[in-house]
Amino acid sequence: MSRFKSQPSEDQQTRRAIELRGAAEHNLKHLDIDIPLHQLTVICGVSGSGKTSLALDTLYAEGQRRYIESFSAYARQFLARLDKPKFDRLDHLPPTLAVTRSDRSRNNRSTVGTASDLLEPLRIVFSLIAKPYCIKCSKPIESYTVDRVAMRIEELPSRRAMLVFPIAWTSKSQLSELLFELQATGWIRLIVQGTTLELSDEKKRLASAFPKSGEAFVVIDRFRTSSSVDAALRQSIEQAFDRSPEQIAILVQCDPSDQESSDVWTVDGNKYQLHSFSSDLRCSECSLVVPPAEPRLFSFNSPIGACPDCTGFGETATLDMDKIVPDRSLSLRQGAIAPWRTPAYSHELDELIAIAPHFELPLDAPVDKLKKKDWDLIEHGSTKHRFGGLKGFFAWLERKKYKMHVRVFLTRWKSYRSCPTCSAQRLSQAALAYRHQSQSFFDWTEESIDGLVEKMHSIQTGLHGFATDRHEAISRGLGEVLSRLRYLQEVGLGYVTLSRTMHTLSGGEAQRVNLTNLLGSDLVDMLYVLDEPTVGLHPSDTQKVAASVKRLIDRGNTVVLIEHEPFLLHQADRVIEIGPGAGSHGGQVCFQGAPDELKQSDCLTAKYLYAPMAPTPKRSLQHGWLTLCGATGRNL
Repeated sequence: MSRFKSQPSEDQQTRRAIELRGAAEHNLKHLDIDIPLHQLTVICGVSGSGKTSLALDTLYAEGQRRYIESFSAYARQFLARLDKPKFDRLDHLPPTLAVTRSDRSRNNRSTVGTASDLLEPLRIVFSLIAKPYCIKCSKPIESYTVDRVAMRIEELPSRRAMLVFPIAWTSKSQLSELLFELQATGWIRLIVQGTTLELSDEKKRLASAFPKSGEAFVVIDRFRTSSSVDAALRQSIEQAFDRSPEQIAILVQCDPSDQESSDVWTVDGNKYQLHSFSSDLRCSECSLVVPPAEPRLFSFNSPIGACPDCTGFGETATLDMDKIVPDRSLSLRQGAIAPWRTPAYSHELDELIAIAPHFELPLDAPVDKLKKKDWDLIEHGSTKHRFGGLKGFFAWLERKKYKMHVRVFLTRWKSYRSCPTCSAQRLSQAALAYRHQSQSFFDWTEESIDGLVEKMHSIQTGLHGFATDRHEAISRGLGEVLSRLRYLQEVGLGYVTLSRTMHTLSGGEAQRVNLTNLLGSDLVDMLYVLDEPTVGLHPSDTQKVAASVKRLIDRGNTVVLIEHEPFLLHQADRVIEIGPGAGSHGGQVCFQGAPDELKQSDCLTAKYLYAPMAPTPKRSLQHGWLTLCGATGRNL
């Protein structure tokens, strides 16, 4: 009895099967097949028998074609035209999705996190709980509102204080405009070089007090700190932020018993402690500003979050001297510089040879014998002799990258290396400034799936430590993240990291990542076509894939597998064998029915499942051994 059966609805009962008649795509010989809806069907057969022609080139292709046909004529002109597969009739076909072994991405930007759609909810969670820290001094970065500044004032001891904001100027004319603006808006008191001045003072005295360029504080209010901030002071704080959102400050008079601090200012002979506040996320020590946290900030595919130097790749293409000078036993005259051997650019070598006597540059000695000054000439050239060297040569080529042959030529002499700006973390410095428990978002993606599940659970249990108004959003995001992480665990991928690029995965691993993307969606009444999802799996992991397939069916979907794994064949609701041979010898239905009926069949699959055929003995060949020592690639 199959474990995959689900209760059909009334609408499902009216159309219990996909009815395919006269399928003749590729080598299929006018097949008539019924595929039960909302159940598991496994298609098996020898390689080349027509399994893919039936499942992908007929069922999936027709489902996609019908989906595209549902668009308007205007929309269809932007989509690839799909030819109709060869068949007489195909009824009750749901919308189709497929996961094939060819879905493995070769794009360097595609990672396990992006392919499984896990990064998006993970970014949401991180943006809600992470705090910014200065990447220079490691101090927390905070932004202040009027209420937060008021709370900070209430925490201070009772002292005389002044509420101020800074101004700066670079010339006397700019200063005059600034003073006129301050007078017009009602500000009359300033602190310049430790002295309080009033704008109502004589112009001559004012002019002599201000340097040609410099900074000063504008005094907005003078008050005494207390345990409660009145409405008038709150209004003054609001006015200060309106005038200078980047920074306002409170100067609190020091007590002789206070410890010495670097933020002490002398005003009119009295010492004041400076407390700075900013409505921006600005470091009070380094003045580093970071943008507010949002999911896009932690995406290497977004210009907001990507490292500006490597544009989110984590690597930069740089000139490789080992490629430019591959054989250092050659001399310059013999063509040691490979790019200058080509007829198109040999004139560069001629120019170097022409100026060599002026610099006593050895032309016939091996280049590995050249001195540092010789290499400086080769690399940087000589302005006096109008020779650009290798740097000038490649800079000239970079300006001509709009030509295809130049781009191809440039790639021959470059190698990809870790981006020095982001250290291969792919994110901007602003994104890396945000941390949760000393970990950046990149550190999260470097965790294994199993480790990340534990981390999400610890955040879930410590939810009370975050702002109350964020609890619901964090809980919802954690639920989505944990759901998708569990899918990856269930298909045996608990050891991979979200930052791992898809092109480094095996075919089976990549297909299972794509499978979790389907499991994470909420689509129902779909036809899923999966091409050998157990490829590369240990038998112990096959049951995990079966459980994932069952989840798709329990949602009300139909699943068609191209598969040979005995466990899945036994678990299927229906088995279809295509054969008996490959190519023109295949394309026929050798068996179609329930797995229990397979025992009475004489098809090839039944013989291997229920009457194991003795394998043909192989003739041993003695050609010696290949020994591999010290292999350290990836996880070795």
